[in-house]
Amino acid sequence: MPVTQLPRTIPALALVASILALTACTGSDPTPPSSSSPPPVFANEEEALAAVTETYQQFLDTANLILHEGGSAPERISAIMAPEVAEVELEAYGRMRDNGYRSVGDITLADVQLREFYSHPDALGVVARAFACEVISSVEVVDASDQPISQPGRAPAVGFEVSLGLGPKDGSEFIILSKEAEEGASACV
Repeated sequence: MPVTQLPRTIPALALVASILALTACTGSDPTPPSSSSPPPVFANEEEALAAVTETYQQFLDTANLILHEGGSAPERISAIMAPEVAEVELEAYGRMRDNGYRSVGDITLADVQLREFYSHPDALGVVARAFACEVISSVEVVDASDQPISQPGRAPAVGFEVSLGLGPKDGSEFIILSKEAEEGASACV
């Protein structure tokens, strides 16, 4: 029986098609995932303590200004505090404004003791926890006629447990995530 030959172009096309199919399936080598993690927030304990101290001092500077101005423009505190923490401060400033009170003298930072710090934010976003001592003995609250408001039994200083987290901008600034009065720390100086 005679054999008929197919034109040579058909096997050549089949060969090219199969090579293209293999190339499409294999593709280029995938880029391996990056094994580098973000750098640690703090290189050491001293950096963490400095960050907590600086952030808390910024909070006190802003708070003092708002209190001196009788609670006006209290939203300025929101730049340094998480919203739920700022809300407590905003309520206090609102009471000052509503009563026509203002403060004379500054709350000062007497001491900051770092309790713990983390190289990366924990599940709550905390990078450091510390104890901060506010001296309030030189602060006097006055009414609209500059008459002092009696504050019997007020302690000369108050201690707070504070938590610090990364700010929302680019992570290079810090904010106060929590601020709780510490039991038995009314005279922390």
